[in-house]
Order: sequence, then C-alpha cells, then structure tokens
Amino acid sequence: MSAMNRIFLLMVLGLCATHLLLGQNKPNATKSLSPVVPSVTSKQSKDTVRFEVEPLKINTEYAEIAPMFYKQNFLYTLVKTKKAFSHQELRWHKYPEVVPCIIPHPDSATQIKPILTATSETWHFNTGIAAPIPNTEKIIITRSLHKKLSFKDLFSKPIPERLGLFEANTNGDVWFNLQPVFPLDSLDYSEAHPTLSEDGKTLYFVSDMAGGYGGTDIYVTHRKEDGHWSTPINLGDKINTPDNELYPFVHSDKNLYFASNRKGGFGGYDIYEAIWDGEQFARVVNMGIPTNSNKDDISFIVNEPKRICYFSSNRDGGEGSFDIYKMNVKLLNISRNLTDGGENLFGVLNIEISGKVVDSLTGQPVKRAMVKLRDFNNDDIQVVFADNKGNYKFSISNDNKFQIAANRIGYNSSPDYQFSTYGLSSPTPLSIDIYMKPVIYTVTLDVSVFETSQTLDASILPIVDAKLLLKENTSGKLTEAKTNANGTFQFTLEQGKVYKLVVTKDGYQSSLPYSISTVQRHNAERIELNISLTRLETGSLKDFVIKAVVKDKDTNKAIPFAAVLLKNIDTKEITEKITDDNGVALFEVDTTHSYSLESIKEKYQLDNYVHIFPKGMKTGLVSETILPMKQVTYVPVPLDFVFEPVYYPTGKMTFDNDIMKQLDEIYKLLQKYKSIRISIVGHTDNEGSRESNLILSQKRANAAYNYLVKKGLPKNRVISVTGAGDEKPAINCSDCTTEQNQKNRRTELVIVER
Repeated sequence: MSAMNRIFLLMVLGLCATHLLLGQNKPNATKSLSPVVPSVTSKQSKDTVRFEVEPLKINTEYAEIAPMFYKQNFLYTLVKTKKAFSHQELRWHKYPEVVPCIIPHPDSATQIKPILTATSETWHFNTGIAAPIPNTEKIIITRSLHKKLSFKDLFSKPIPERLGLFEANTNGDVWFNLQPVFPLDSLDYSEAHPTLSEDGKTLYFVSDMAGGYGGTDIYVTHRKEDGHWSTPINLGDKINTPDNELYPFVHSDKNLYFASNRKGGFGGYDIYEAIWDGEQFARVVNMGIPTNSNKDDISFIVNEPKRICYFSSNRDGGEGSFDIYKMNVKLLNISRNLTDGGENLFGVLNIEISGKVVDSLTGQPVKRAMVKLRDFNNDDIQVVFADNKGNYKFSISNDNKFQIAANRIGYNSSPDYQFSTYGLSSPTPLSIDIYMKPVIYTVTLDVSVFETSQTLDASILPIVDAKLLLKENTSGKLTEAKTNANGTFQFTLEQGKVYKLVVTKDGYQSSLPYSISTVQRHNAERIELNISLTRLETGSLKDFVIKAVVKDKDTNKAIPFAAVLLKNIDTKEITEKITDDNGVALFEVDTTHSYSLESIKEKYQLDNYVHIFPKGMKTGLVSETILPMKQVTYVPVPLDFVFEPVYYPTGKMTFDNDIMKQLDEIYKLLQKYKSIRISIVGHTDNEGSRESNLILSQKRANAAYNYLVKKGLPKNRVISVTGAGDEKPAINCSDCTTEQNQKNRRTELVIVER
C-alpha cells in the first residue's frame, strides 16, 4: 500500500495500524513532559446508570466523524462513502469526498451547511478535523496535500504526500487565508487532529514523526510570544504506546481524552481519559462501556459542565460506517473525572443564588432591573426583575455553569458574568452583586472662531487651525482639537458636567477661559459658542530663541532625528520639531510665557521635563538647554504617563468586572513598560473609624497587589504596598457627598521608577 494511502487514512479516520502508516515502530522516543506513571487501567463493567448513549439525527448512510464545539455551533466531518472503511479498497486516486460541516445544534438534522475552503494554490486537498482558536475568528484545521497530476501520471508511482496543520480565518461558512502551523519542509511524516487549551496557547495533535513510541503518537506544543509554535514534544509513554493514539481533545480542566487501539481494550479503538493532577497526566483510564464497544470508538469531546459528550463509532445498529453519538452524563463524581465512578456520586441539588443590582457610579440600587440567567448545560434562560431595593433571586442546580447579566432603561447592559456550581455537594447559597453603568447623555457644543482687529470691525473672517483646549473640571480630562476650514469645530459633552475652553492661534492673542455647563441640560441639546481672537502686530513678541540640544546621557554624543516638544505652560500650546545632525532644534518663543521641553526618540528614555522661564529676560537672546536621554532596551515610558486610580464601592475590597478589567489593562501597561516600578497605596473615604479605614485600605492595596502578581507581574516590580486609610483624601471634605466619597475610595498605583 502506498505512503499516500496510509497518510490519508490518518486524516479520514486514523484507524490504520502502525504498519499501515509507518511499516515499523519508531525507537529513540523524544523527550516526554514528565516521568512514567502507572499503567493504564480499564473499566470492565457497564455503567448505564451514569451514562446514556443515543445516536444524533444528523447521521446518514455516509460516515460522520470528528465532532467539535464551535462557539454556539457544532462542527463535524462528513466522509462521503457508503462502504466500510478498509485500506484495501481505498486507492490514492479514488479518495472519498471529505466535507467539514457546521450546524447550529447537534440535536437538529436541519440547517446543515458544508464549509468551503478558499485557497489560490494549485493543489488538490481534503480538509477536515478542526479546532477553533478561543476568542478569535481563527481555526486550526487538518489538510491533506498533494499536487494535481495529469491523466498519464495516474498510473505512475505515486509521489509521497503529508497531512499538515493549517491556521485559517473563518466566517463560519468559509475557511480562508490558510497558513501552515509548522513548516512544510518534510514529506516523511504528518501532523493531524488538533485540539487547543482553553486559553488557545497549548496545542495537542497527532503525528507519526520519527522518534515516537510507534504508530501515531500525541504531541504538545505551546504558542510563543511572537505567535509561532514551539518545537513539539512527545507526551511520553504515560499517554503513547507502540500502537496508535488518535483524536486528542483537551477539556478546560486540562484532562485529555483520546482514542487508542492499545492492548486491554474492548475491541478496535477505545476512548481513554488522561487525568491531569495539576502538574502531569497522573493516570490514563479506559472510559468503559457504554462509551466504548467491541468496534471502533473515536473522536470524543465533552462540554464544559461535563454533562454532555459526543463521539464517533462504527458500532452495530448505526446508519452508516461511522455515526456520531451523544452521551448524557446523568451522575458525576465530585472529582469531575468521567472515569471516577461508583463512589461519592451525587444527584441534582437546588441552590439559591441572590444579590443586588447596583449603580456603579452612585452605589445605589437599580430598581426593576431585568436579570437574565443562562444555563450552559441546556441553554435555558430564566428571567426575574429586581425589587425596589435592587434584590434578585434564582434557584439553580449544582454541578453546572451559568451566565448572569442585567438590563435596565437608562443603563448600559452589564457585562456577562460567568460562574459555576461545580463540586457543590450541599445546597450552599451563593451571592453575586451586578454593577451597571448609567447611560451618559450628551450635549453638542458648536464652537466658531473668527478674527477681530483694529482694521476689521466686522467679525466675519474664520480662523483655520485655531487650537481648542477643552478641560472637564471634575476629572481634569483635557481634549485638544483644531478648527476646520470654516473656523468651526463640534464637541460632544457629557450631561451634568462643567467645562472650560481656551482658544489659541499663532499670531493671535489667546482667548480668556470660557465656562460651559451641561447641568440640567437635556440629551441632544446644542450649545453654540462664538469666540473672537485679535490679531497681533507682526514681530511683536517672538524674539527669544530656545536652543534645545538632545544628547546621549552616557556618551554625551548628539542624537539626531529626535522629536522635541515645546509646551507653552500658560496656553498649553505644543510645538514639535526634529533635531538636526548635531542634535539641535531651535524655537522662537514669546518672553511673556513659560515653557517646558521634552524629547522623544525610539529606544531612548528622557528622565524628566526641562522647564524654561524667559519671563522678564531680555529679548534677542539665545538660551541653550541640554536634554539628556538614556539608551534603553525596553519600551520608553512617556513622561506624562500615569495610572488611573482604582475606585471601590462602599466598604468593599472585592473586585467587580469593571475593576478587574481596569487591573487587566494596568497589567498590560506594566508588561509594555517593563522599566516601571510602582508603589500601591490604598485609600478610603472618611466614613467609619480611623482604625477600620486603615485596615480596609490595606486590604484593598493587598488585593490589587495579589491580583497583579497572580497574573504574572514579578514581585520586585512593586516597591511597597500600604494602606493610608482616610488620611490622604483626593477631595478634602467633612460632610462629603456620595460623589466625593467615591473619588476618595481608591487604590493608587504610583510610579516610583521609570
């Protein structure tokens, strides 16, 4: 039998014996992940009390194999042949058609769609068994590959081919932009049957590459920071045997399920569970009957709650050579291993879950909010309405996973919060508070800037590119913009805020600050503001020159092509220039203002701003200022970079979804700017005693520290973790408002080193 025949069978079913794929066992096994573990055990008795098996409606006279979950849909591979799979009847130029299919729900026999594979290559291939990459629109697929041949070549000696793993984009119905996972530099072995970990960073697959234990083995590889995959590692003889291991599937708890025709099974291929103990696969157990039969049972998958499983089998009584079966898990051991049966089984319990729906800004209850609870096991949805105190309540089952969210007019929908009742063996009540952000209504501000002067008595000339500086008083947030060709610009303001607006333009006197209030204004209301600027006489003030020289701090050499930013401290206007070959940038400035200088250059870091105060100095002078920069290997940190404080609800140190998202963003920034070292300081409002506030603020700081370290932040990046209680409020007040207290309840991440 040709090599091409043998390799193709690996993709279609993976049911060939070792001699069909390789002709011999492979010595010199590659490095395994951990030491050898005890030998495989088998369940030799029927377990119909725990498991209930039934065929799917999608089964046909053809073969259905390789089921896989895909978002809210279901993938499987259809092999269009009515004959039983036998390598003696397959010829390399008479392959059956292999069609990947997608269906909204596996219990339905309608809405089945074939998946198309878009490629511009002149290759003939079959595409099948696939693994979606979590949280992306990408998928890893198995693909057989060989060049198209002319008619006369059909009867010549076939060229070798291989199966490869390809990463592809997907829109659900089409797989496109195929890129090989590993280089296609050898036709001596194949890779197939991918499965990915929950985070998408670990890939298990099957290969007959040299150095294995015999037949086809299961390998693992990890995605590196640059997006490429590491050198594959054989899982070793705790998983692999001299026979064939195929169709791995990894669950979110890291247990691995696969098919093998090793000795000691029930006949043909059996399905096994490899149990992960936190460090290694501690033991491998045969799934037993009714999962396995005296025929071939392959491609097993199980949903996250471990209540519904799917697999393929050619057991007696099917529609075609291979069919897909659904297995309901009626009872599950508290260990959550499917093969741990008999003892400590528990049934369904009723568990109460309750909580409050809370306004995330005011901390007040959100009355009559609609709370929806989704059951991951069967997709059922329950709906209740919060009472006048924001309270809600549901009754749910144990050993399941759920998703909860809230909706209310005037509020943004809350983020979907997921939780589980896995492992609960008693009706322990659960409590989850749901935080909702109120909808921020907006007001439109139309600004028109025009010119006035001693010679023009009509305000009719628009000023183009006038700089508009808009500051929100409470947060200090600054927005910069420029007027268009008509001298106008439109801002969108938040309702209930107070702003200040300053307008500047070279050659004109700056405007006085304009105060704009959106308090008690309605949504979509418009405010019109007409601002006139007076033109200055030519050459009146810009007669002082700042010579900025950018140098390497260590070598004292000039740094060319560095960006130098000159900021007018009074008007906030920024002028940017690039240094010449001597590291020099020249600025003509007005002696009535003060300035700050900053230099920016890739792979260089500036320690601090340089301030210049030419007020009162003689005109016509040149002031030379050195900007020393240090060469760095990390991403330079902008001088104005700070971390936003983390705010808490009253009396709580726990994190809601918004806080966790903010800490996740902080962690990403700390990963980007690897030179930053911080101090974490917790603060409270002035409600409660001084002692209790100190304790609470320390707990909040500790919680933020622990969250960042758990995500992977090195401990030496944090200089100190302290609680300041209510001693250093952001807003000094005695009889504080709810909003003022909210600003004071915070944890600050202070940059100590850049």
